[in-house]
Amino acid sequence: SNSSVFAEFESNYTFDEETGTLTLIGDINKDELSQWFRHSDIKHIVAAPGSKLPEFSDFLFSRFAGESIDLSNADSSDVKAVRCMFSYCENLLSLDLINFNTSKIQNMQYMFSNCKSLRSLDLSSFDTSNVTTLLGMFEYCSSLESLDLSSFDTSSVVYMATMFFGCSSLTSLDLSSFHIPNAKYMGSMFYNCTNLKSINMSNFETKNVIAMNAMFENCQKLESIDLSNFDTSNVTDMS
Repeated sequence: SNSSVFAEFESNYTFDEETGTLTLIGDINKDELSQWFRHSDIKHIVAAPGSKLPEFSDFLFSRFAGESIDLSNADSSDVKAVRCMFSYCENLLSLDLINFNTSKIQNMQYMFSNCKSLRSLDLSSFDTSNVTTLLGMFEYCSSLESLDLSSFDTSSVVYMATMFFGCSSLTSLDLSSFHIPNAKYMGSMFYNCTNLKSINMSNFETKNVIAMNAMFENCQKLESIDLSNFDTSNVTDMS
């Protein structure tokens, strides 16, 4: 049975077979989690008060096949790495990150890549002031219908390539709050956003950007785009 396999670290997890809910208690460990994912039919993950996310949380929930993750009660104050943290959670319908502490994080690349079933995502509590790369952050989030990034501080961001690649359910995107004095790479940023009708990028400072290749490729429905501050003097690749 499952319970005997996990006896050695049972104290940090409880699993309810009836509801398919795995409750995380205490220190959350990447290797132990991946063992659970292999052996159990987990539909829901809930972090209990007192649970703690590890400093290196990259790939932590990657390829989890269930439908919900609630980390609202997890202590995330130590987290420094979140690369691919929820990548390929293809059945995920609900992700609660409302109290997630991202103040120490520099790299958010592919954090939600291929969360193909996720329709909404509340990132209003994210502190992105130290983040330098948002590369592919929402790549292939193809069911995402809206995204409010107005709380994002993008002043340190250098890499934004493929950030919204394949977000084919987004119809509008307001990035007017984005101030990006250090941004350099925007290649394929909105590639295959096939339903995107409007983008507000009115405050984009692009004087340091060197790559804008395929930025709006395959955005066939795009009707309105505010590029009023675009400065392409240093762009070497606009292909």
